[in-house]
Amino acid sequence: MRIALNVSKRAPIHRRSLLLIAFALAVVILGCRGGGSNPSADDRDLPLIVPTVSKTSCVDKLQPEGAPQFADIDTSRFQDSATVGLRYYDIVEGTGDTPELVDAVSVEYTGWLADGCMFDTSYINETPVTFPLLQVIEGWQLAFSTMKEGGVRVIEIAPDLAYGATGRPPRIPPNATLIFRAELLSRITLAEAQATVAAEQAVATAEAESIFATATAEAELTPAPTP
Repeated sequence: MRIALNVSKRAPIHRRSLLLIAFALAVVILGCRGGGSNPSADDRDLPLIVPTVSKTSCVDKLQPEGAPQFADIDTSRFQDSATVGLRYYDIVEGTGDTPELVDAVSVEYTGWLADGCMFDTSYINETPVTFPLLQVIEGWQLAFSTMKEGGVRVIEIAPDLAYGATGRPPRIPPNATLIFRAELLSRITLAEAQATVAAEQAVATAEAESIFATATAEAELTPAPTP
């Protein structure tokens, strides 16, 4: 089972290091310009460098032909949800089950920044992504828990429901609004997931026992070395 890490809650560890470097550079520049004296008015206005996303981090060119494109997004159709910071509209309304937060879901999706920079897509790997809802950003939890299997939805998620002031450099800058086009292929309940894991473990155990039995039989047929 492939688990999506692209929208997980785990925050990146690089931002603290980058901010420390930026702070050090600012101190050096101020020291050089001020010659050891109190900073001038110009020095006080010197901005602190804050890492952000670069257009080189966009992966638009990797999107396969026929996969969703940002040009197809109609932002005028967004409707407010019951949660502040989450808006969406449905392209296709599903007819299957609605997932609960304790479930996992299998989806196809593409994610963009508000300016159209594509930062992630499942279509590159030509296979759906499966993940537990409790392990992704809150905006996804809220959006998928109101969809039905077979549904296709365009989702706009404010920073507070995504990666907030930290972002996820280099692809997602701080305070970024995210836009997704997502198709909910199937809901996987906790019981189904546990059954799948148990079945896979049973198969693995049977294969291991078969290999051991074969090796044991071959060892018994091998004549003992002559003393």
